[in-house]
Amino acid sequence: MKIKLSKNYILLTSILIASIVIVSAWVYTIKLKDKMQQEIGIAHNQDRTLLLSNLEEEVLPSQGVILPVVWGDLGIQLVNNGTIDAEKFKAIYESKGQFSDEYKKLLLVKIIAKLKLQKITLHIS
Repeated sequence: MKIKLSKNYILLTSILIASIVIVSAWVYTIKLKDKMQQEIGIAHNQDRTLLLSNLEEEVLPSQGVILPVVWGDLGIQLVNNGTIDAEKFKAIYESKGQFSDEYKKLLLVKIIAKLKLQKITLHIS
């Protein structure tokens, strides 16, 4: 019986040691995987930001784009037929500090020049 007990003891000890090794390897692999994913994520975000910047510059350059469009008297027509209430429009943009002479021209003056589109505002060139 003594031999049988020692064999069981050796078997149990071997199973315990193997389990500890497997669990340790598994935990290490998970931590390593997480670390690699974080590093890849950081690199991916930096690449993505650069890609988006380049794409944004390509689609809408920082110096703006002159559109092949003439505004004409469209602003005047919108005000005259009541689509835009010039006073309310002016009040909204003045409250934000954004009502410029260019906006006033767009609403009230016939414009023959082509429009220039920029990131922040619409300008006439």
